[in-house]
Amino acid sequence: MSLHDTKFDLIKVLLINFAGLGITFTGIEIFLKVLTLVLTISYTLWKWRKDYLKDKARSNEKNTL
Repeated sequence: MSLHDTKFDLIKVLLINFAGLGITFTGIEIFLKVLTLVLTISYTLWKWRKDYLKDKARSNEKNTL
């Protein structure tokens, strides 16, 4: 993963989280607030896990060479 891709992914995750927080601070019903928070937290955790597993696989490749 190049530095450019990493920065783009970080910006994308931050924008999604800020959008989720922005929606929760408006006058929307409680269901939408909870749904938005769950979705943003889930996406962030999924992204972190995906990046972790990709880095772990890459380090395992380097160790086997």
